Amino acid sequence: NCDPLMAETRPSIDVEKVLRTIPTKEKVFRSSRRVHVFSAVECVKLLSKYGLSSDQIKAEIADLLSSYRIIKVREHGQDGVDLQPGRSLALGDLYIWAVEKTNHRRLFTAIGIV
Repeated sequence: NCDPLMAETRPSIDVEKVLRTIPTKEKVFRSSRRVHVFSAVECVKLLSKYGLSSDQIKAEIADLLSSYRIIKVREHGQDGVDLQPGRSLALGDLYIWAVEKTNHRRLFTAIGIV
């Protein structure tokens, strides 16, 4: 059931893994939780270096949004963010990861295990 045309247009890289290397800014989500925010501009810059076209980049970001791996947010106040409704994609968009990667060593160090 694999469409050969889709196979040709899918990137050969792990897009999520690549995007998780983007530098982030720490913000407060809904005045209660610290999150790491990254921008659509940075996504485009980084994925372009891997040879993805703008259409492929849009498709990959749309896939991450529709599968709820990233969540679109908007700035709220000086250091806060809140949900941004809508499925449109723009270079000014900001995202957070639905599930942030945990650095287990840092976590264990923080609780005094290591």
